[in-house]
Amino acid sequence: MTQKWPEFAALRRLHGEDYTHQRDRVLADPTAVMTYLPAYAGDPDWLWRTLAAIVRGWSEHAALYRQVLAELDQVNVAAEGRKVTGISRIWTRYGMKARNDYGPAILPLCWEVILKFGDLWPQWKVITFLEMISAVPKAESVEPVLTFMQEVAPIDFIEAATNTLRDLPTADVQPALVARIVVVEAAVRARGSLDPRSAELLRIWSKLRQEAADDLPPPP
Repeated sequence: MTQKWPEFAALRRLHGEDYTHQRDRVLADPTAVMTYLPAYAGDPDWLWRTLAAIVRGWSEHAALYRQVLAELDQVNVAAEGRKVTGISRIWTRYGMKARNDYGPAILPLCWEVILKFGDLWPQWKVITFLEMISAVPKAESVEPVLTFMQEVAPIDFIEAATNTLRDLPTADVQPALVARIVVVEAAVRARGSLDPRSAELLRIWSKLRQEAADDLPPPP
C-alpha cells in the first residue's frame, strides 16, 4: 500500500514543519487523495487510519482548522494569565466550542496537533486540543492520546493527558491501556532498569487501568 502513495506514507515518520509541508503536498493532489485514501482509512493499523482521517479532515474542513489555529495564535497568554481563571478560560471556551459547534469534525486536527506538534508547541495550546478531544469523546482518540503520552509529550506533561483519557469511552480505553502497559513493562525488562519516563507512564496507566476496570459493567 505504501508503495502506491509514498507521499502519504512519508507523513508517518515526519514531525513539525517537515510534516506540515508534506501534508500540504498530499492535499495538493486531490486525485491521489480520492484514489488512495480509502484504503488507508480502512487499514488495520490505527496510525494509518488516523493519518487518513487527518488528511480527509483537512480536505473537508480546512477553513475551520485554519480559523481555530489563527484564533489560538492571537491569544494573549500574559493577559489571560492575569485574569482570575487564568489560561483555563481558553481551555473551557474551546472545549465548549468543540462540544456545541465543531463536533467530531475537529478531532482530526486535534490528533494531528498532539502527534506531530505536541512537543513543539506551548503547553497551554496543546492542552487546548486535549480539551477538545475530551469534549467530543470517541474511541478513535484513544490511541493518539496514548501515543502522545508515550512518545511525544515531555515527561512533565504526561499527566496533562490523563483527564483526556478519563473522558474517553471506558470499553475502548481499557484494552488499549493493558496493551500499552505490557509493551512498556517488556521494554523495562529488556533494559534491566526503569527510566523516569517509563516509571511515570506505568504509574499513571496502572491507575487509569484500575479506574477503567472499576467502570466496566459486570459480565452477564
